[in-house]
Amino acid sequence: MLKFFRRIRQNLIAENKTGKYLKYAIGEIILVVIGILIALQINNWNENRKNDAQVGNQLTLLVKELEGDIYFYQQITSGDAKRIEFLHALSEGNYESIDLRKALYFISYNYDTRNFGTSYHVLKENGALNKLKDQNLREKLINYFEVTTVDYNDHSSWQRNFVHNNVEPFVIKHLQLNLDLETSPSTIIEEMKGTELPNIVNVQKWNHESMVKLTNSYIKEAETLKKMVLEAMNHSNEKLTNP
Repeated sequence: MLKFFRRIRQNLIAENKTGKYLKYAIGEIILVVIGILIALQINNWNENRKNDAQVGNQLTLLVKELEGDIYFYQQITSGDAKRIEFLHALSEGNYESIDLRKALYFISYNYDTRNFGTSYHVLKENGALNKLKDQNLREKLINYFEVTTVDYNDHSSWQRNFVHNNVEPFVIKHLQLNLDLETSPSTIIEEMKGTELPNIVNVQKWNHESMVKLTNSYIKEAETLKKMVLEAMNHSNEKLTNP
């Protein structure tokens, strides 16, 4: 192709057709510029497709992580129902309805903190989060991973500190435990006549009740977010990100 253009230029110069040569030269420049623009456009298109594919992969992983979060919250809610029931009976003095030997487990239970949103942080760090076309989805992602999950870990950390600073010292000082970490029912009943153990029981009961309310709201938020992510991914004919 280049040889063809060169031959035309040489013929025009040889024939001393300067005007035609200039027009041809301008036309050739325009064609070259158009070719460059087309090449750039194709390159941008390929890069955008690659970026959308990467974002799509991260969103797929994010859906899996949200499903894990939902299951995690559900396990807390299910377990807390039993813990609240036990602590309520203990607080009310309904000792015959519970196994007092297991009291240590219920009064000293604390929550695990959790690492949330690996895929979300990848999207954030590579700049893809700010390019998501769905602004509502972007805002929901930010709120869930920057506010909701932080709130859960803050609540968990507070409760763990309470157990460490209040429950554990009380257990070591006042409860006689066997090798299975069980204590005598009579010891529990006697300690419930004081003030320290009842206060611990009531605080833990309140904490578990609060966590149930929180985790139920977290479940709804995670389920809504999962649905929004899936809907964005299902729009396969639409770009996920802005150029």
